[in-house]
Amino acid sequence: MQRGIVLTLLALLCAPSCTKDQAQVERRAAAERKQARQAELLRAVAKRIAPGEMKRVSKARPVAEISPPKEKKSPTQLVARCVERKGGRKLLAKVTALEARLKLSGAHSLQTHTMIRYPDKLRVDYRAGGELVRALIMNGERAFSVMKGAWRELEGARLRDVRLAAAADTLAVLRVASRAGAKLSHLGSSAVRGQPAEVVRVELAGLGHAALFIGVAKHDLLAVRYEASQGLTTVIASKLKPVGGLLVSHENRILVGAKETVATLEKIEINPRLSDDTFVVEKH
Repeated sequence: MQRGIVLTLLALLCAPSCTKDQAQVERRAAAERKQARQAELLRAVAKRIAPGEMKRVSKARPVAEISPPKEKKSPTQLVARCVERKGGRKLLAKVTALEARLKLSGAHSLQTHTMIRYPDKLRVDYRAGGELVRALIMNGERAFSVMKGAWRELEGARLRDVRLAAAADTLAVLRVASRAGAKLSHLGSSAVRGQPAEVVRVELAGLGHAALFIGVAKHDLLAVRYEASQGLTTVIASKLKPVGGLLVSHENRILVGAKETVATLEKIEINPRLSDDTFVVEKH
């Protein structure tokens, strides 16, 4: 039985592209980037969210600072134990697609419908009060924002943020980290919500790196962290329940600077049938 499959993806689900007013989104995104960089005391637990009502994060850090390693530990072995805890390499390899519905609260109220075809196709529909307000589509190395029937291709930092969030998704990042020849390093020890963890850094080709917080007690993947354009991004998973042999996080705490969003998983299907048209922007 293994750990949550929808983890760092939630960072993407809470990206600041969910509102109806694009100009307002851009202004608030700029302000949030500045605020995130000034919030040094909370950068260790940062996570990006959409603009909206802000909820202040307690000064008690849910993720402790990383301490230098007191003894050498093999990052390959740490990742292998985490993968085994999640369900094993064979089971992970069989997961080719994912469909999930989530409810976002805290920083804002939205519902999301996410469809993924690994390794590089993604679509997220954002709804407010049942009304579709935006869709985000990634197909290969390209990504698009769709609103009111009009679409715009994402470029630069925003494109990188989407691709990085997809690459740092729990399932995707564990696949990369467990490959032969993966570029891994043991950063040291930390704690996530009081649970001791070892921290492993994994290089993501062309996108930077992610830090995996692997629990000492059970080898669960407690959190994933990466650097997005808005600042250091961290997603913390909880309420694990088995789904198809995997332990899936049914609640994720998403933090960026002094802001917080909680994403609650309402429904999930592993290996759903997804039409090719799902990821074609001209079809939406």
